[in-house]
Amino acid sequence: MTATSSVGSSALVDMAIKHIDRLIGEGIIRPGDSISEPEVCSALSLGRVPVREAIRILAGERILELVPNKSARVRRIEPAELLERFELLSWLSAFAIQSLAEEGRNLEIGKTLKVIARRIEALGKGGDASLTLREINRFHGATIKACGNRYLNGMVERMRMNHYILSVVTILGHDLINASASKYPMMAEAFSRGEGAK
Repeated sequence: MTATSSVGSSALVDMAIKHIDRLIGEGIIRPGDSISEPEVCSALSLGRVPVREAIRILAGERILELVPNKSARVRRIEPAELLERFELLSWLSAFAIQSLAEEGRNLEIGKTLKVIARRIEALGKGGDASLTLREINRFHGATIKACGNRYLNGMVERMRMNHYILSVVTILGHDLINASASKYPMMAEAFSRGEGAK
């Protein structure tokens, strides 16, 4: 029995997207690797229709690229595009912080950001930069989610930043990413004091 009988089709497509998302984010499949439709179907007990739709959506978002007669593969991304995505993520986060500070809601999220910032700082002390970067994404994502703007949240979800962690580490290097870790506790502290709009 497939999962189709108990769950709506959009939920099944979302399940397949999240599964593929995780495979790429954890480096199980890398840029240039093919996506195996039968393996995704088997792993999730799904039919081919929701898996094909998930692949089509991810191709539309330029995460995957469709290959004639061969399903799809993870798209290779250029360094300039990666950096543009991180610049956009930072801009969205800054906008969210300003919005939260103006509404006086910074204390609600300040505690969460401090916890994440401490993890970023600890990981940045010589650890694996991909783990540091994952927490940096959480920091920005938590800020944007807290501001409650559905448009910003939707943009961040479609950016799927965890897909690109291994590529960013390769381009920027462990040292440069870990060197940025020390600024996050300062940012979280300043924000919780109400300085987020400055």
